[in-house]
Amino acid sequence: MQIEFITRLDQLSAHDRARLLTPDYPFLKLDFLMGLENSGCCSAATGWHPRHAIWRDSLGNIAALMPVYLKDHSWGEYVFDGGWAHAYESHGFPYYPKLLTAIPFTPVPGPRMLLAEGIDEQSCLNLWSESLAEIISLHQASGWHRLFSDDTMPSGHLRYLERHDCQFHWHNRGYRQFDDILADFTSRKRKSIRKERASIGAAGLSIKRLTGTDITHDMMAIFYEFYQNTYLIRGHRPHLNPAFFRHLADHLSNSMCLVLAERDGVSIAGALFFFDKTHLYGRYWGATEDIPGLHFECCYYQGMEFCIERNISHFNPGTQGQHKISRGFEPQQTCSEHWVADTPFYEAIDRFLEQERTSVKAYMHEAATLLPFNQERMDKDLQ
Repeated sequence: MQIEFITRLDQLSAHDRARLLTPDYPFLKLDFLMGLENSGCCSAATGWHPRHAIWRDSLGNIAALMPVYLKDHSWGEYVFDGGWAHAYESHGFPYYPKLLTAIPFTPVPGPRMLLAEGIDEQSCLNLWSESLAEIISLHQASGWHRLFSDDTMPSGHLRYLERHDCQFHWHNRGYRQFDDILADFTSRKRKSIRKERASIGAAGLSIKRLTGTDITHDMMAIFYEFYQNTYLIRGHRPHLNPAFFRHLADHLSNSMCLVLAERDGVSIAGALFFFDKTHLYGRYWGATEDIPGLHFECCYYQGMEFCIERNISHFNPGTQGQHKISRGFEPQQTCSEHWVADTPFYEAIDRFLEQERTSVKAYMHEAATLLPFNQERMDKDLQ
């Protein structure tokens, strides 16, 4: 096989697209990635220059595709390497551009390669590692970074730097209704959540969930105002634009759940989730009113109920947020891998990451002691 690069996904022929197996994981679907490019969210103007890697067999047939971006900044990645960039540049080494394999603006663990039928991913990754020094030189980049992958790079002659972090995920243990979740909590935590949920109705709000064709352009326009407001109140511009959300409604509505909070028939807040057969992914949220508990209702409790309805086993509500712990979200390690060209900083970064991994492990252990579960539930987990 050989590796080549394309600068837009719409450069793929119909034959190429048909050969690549469609994943269940929504963020690696070509429709999702092409939406980011066609809407302009991932482009030279935003500093996300597509350089997608294509593997072809000896007959010229596509064997695999891996999303790759040439980056001249680190925004929208959620694995923070600003300190590395500063150290490089202060010593006269360019850190940007760098090559990045990730789902833009989406810190969600999952696969990072599309495959044709019968193709072995490890063989493709081995070829990537064997060619990486040449690939880095070709793009005049400082290194390659693979973020939030659900596997590890095969061992070989390259030594990848491994970086750990912590998210908080919820696990569906065969619950039939929301009260079954609360039955696993201590009495104090159970009462607190019931009070929190009751306050939403007392504020005159009702909640509805939309999926499939019910998620229209009009619904996306309403939701975009909420999403945009999340950034504007902090003085930032949103990463995504209305065209991207319209694209989602057209191409991925069967993989989405839109939660809207309404008062007297007028929507005032919303949360947008993606899902597949096994996972629910909380992605975007916003509101036009600051109502206590509304974020937790839309982004967490509605997601739990959706998982119960659909028999979805795993709920990833998004990155960060210790407030998730008291609502039953458990610490989950995430991993990214990095390879930087041979500079004096390689060993320094390696030492830093070793210390950081120790800190993350300790943090996860401490977080686990703060979970709201009662003794009966903890005993079951130990069995």
